[in-house]
Amino acid sequence: MDGNTKKTLHIPSLCAFFLSLVLLDLVFRAAFLEGGFAESCSGTALLFSLFWAAGLTGFVCLLPDRGRRIAMPLLVAFWSALCLVHSVIHHLTGSFFSVADLDYAEDGAKFFSKEYLIFSPGFMICALCVFLAVLCMSVCMEKSSYSRGRAIVGAVLLAAGVTGGAVTHFQLMPEITTQMSWRVQSEDKTTDNYIYHDMSNANRAMELCGMYQYLWRSFVVSTLQSDARQYGKMYEELDAWFAEKQASPHRSNAYSGKLAGKNCFFILLESIDTWLLTEDYMPNLYAVRQQSVDFANHYSSLYITASTFNTEFLANTGQIPPSAGLDTSAYEENTFPMALAKLFTEAGYTAKTFHSADPVIYNRGSIHKNLGYGPYYYHYNMGMDDYMLDTQLMRGFGYMTADQPFFDFILTFSGHGPYTEEMANISDPHLAAAKTAVARASLPIEARRSEEYLLAVAHAMETDAFVGELMQALEDSGLAEDTALVFFTDHYCKYMTDTDLVMKLKGVSDMDAICHTPFFIWSKDLPARSIPKVTSTMDIAPTVVNLFGLDADYAWYPGSDIFSADGGTAIFRGGSWYDGREWGGPTPETLQFLSLAGDVLRCDYFGRSVNPQ
Repeated sequence: MDGNTKKTLHIPSLCAFFLSLVLLDLVFRAAFLEGGFAESCSGTALLFSLFWAAGLTGFVCLLPDRGRRIAMPLLVAFWSALCLVHSVIHHLTGSFFSVADLDYAEDGAKFFSKEYLIFSPGFMICALCVFLAVLCMSVCMEKSSYSRGRAIVGAVLLAAGVTGGAVTHFQLMPEITTQMSWRVQSEDKTTDNYIYHDMSNANRAMELCGMYQYLWRSFVVSTLQSDARQYGKMYEELDAWFAEKQASPHRSNAYSGKLAGKNCFFILLESIDTWLLTEDYMPNLYAVRQQSVDFANHYSSLYITASTFNTEFLANTGQIPPSAGLDTSAYEENTFPMALAKLFTEAGYTAKTFHSADPVIYNRGSIHKNLGYGPYYYHYNMGMDDYMLDTQLMRGFGYMTADQPFFDFILTFSGHGPYTEEMANISDPHLAAAKTAVARASLPIEARRSEEYLLAVAHAMETDAFVGELMQALEDSGLAEDTALVFFTDHYCKYMTDTDLVMKLKGVSDMDAICHTPFFIWSKDLPARSIPKVTSTMDIAPTVVNLFGLDADYAWYPGSDIFSADGGTAIFRGGSWYDGREWGGPTPETLQFLSLAGDVLRCDYFGRSVNPQ
């Protein structure tokens, strides 16, 4: 044996590494979850973290000397970096990062800005201190040869970690094995078990799991269980669900077929929030809204991190993308007989997409084709010089109206962030008008002093200019009488980095209520009115089906025709809900609803049978 090495267990350094992992988890959860440090030190999450720390400590203990020196700081660095990712995603979306988010990471990164890198200073200091401490231990650790004692200690710790985690998983968080009634109302441990096993509520799952088990569960649910076609039980459960829905069929109402045969512009407004849609900021869109059927209590529920894709898919199909993850090929290959483009096409319409961004973003080109759309027009084939300027979408107006009747899906872009000089090509033409409008508005002092707020207004003004040109073109071409426009927003203005200011502007205090967004339908055949009934994105498709008299089974949609007696409740990611009277947390009923809706996509239910009954 080398004279500079000796057999040793390095007990102090292993203990310090173990405690560093536990501390990292406790401080992270204390920084981002309600209840603070005391709450993070209790419950199943602490058990999971202790067992994970023991297992990882056992793993490094089994490594040879050099491997151990490298692995200890690398592991701490990995978990610290992951926590920082959680921090950024949580700030932007109100929800923690999930493995399912990796499906959209490449496309989402194209719109990312350094302005969104907002972290918890307290946690960053803690993570840095923990990393430096472990790094110093690794550097200063005495050289040693491998010993039988160290191997035994490592094996025992690793076995204890794996065994303890498994016992906690199976005994304290048992999977629900009995068929639950659809009308279960109790809110007991069943709710937490649903969340833990389905990962349908990322924030609550983090509370239940701790960050180590959370990542593992997220990986298992999103990846190892993604091919749900192996579970024949899904078909049985969905058959029963659709049978129950069909037992209460949709009834005709005063709005049924009201817009039958009319052209339709189906317009997704990028990031146009309620506080932006004012007479001073967006006079054209504001005027259209005043003349529309306005769904004043509408919510853009966000089930996946790719917020715009979430809403465009949900509005087009009525189907809810599962929060726990879904192979993106499902959107390109599954069967969607209820998709609006298919229904309009079957009714003799042409269906086209108009969006300035390239069709490879989120695989829109192939997904929209699968949903029933024909040509996909983007900046190149519309002759746009600057894909960020919504007004240049009007260069495609001839393509939009060439074949009638038409169903055109238009996605605007100019409301997109970041609201910085990076996007000056959008804001500069409207900056003077934005400054004047903001100066005369009644605003909190934080908004009046915010450059970001000002630029967000300027971005919205570019979208508004497009709306004004579109409405004028419809009048000039004589199409206004025969065309309806459906406007809806993809998500709240999440590109504002000051989320607290957005909440203040909207008069809300949580990440569900902040999802209140505009949704209204304009047609010269629809008398203007404001509808107070609570609606969400899942209600858009069945409502359009009713208005245009399309041939679809309403049981196919998780949502409801707004003009019917059904619906009236918005269900958010994680199972929380709002019915216009009260806000509620997740219940077994809402979690089962989201699980069943997600299973429709997981097992390609309609691919098995277009008519489930």
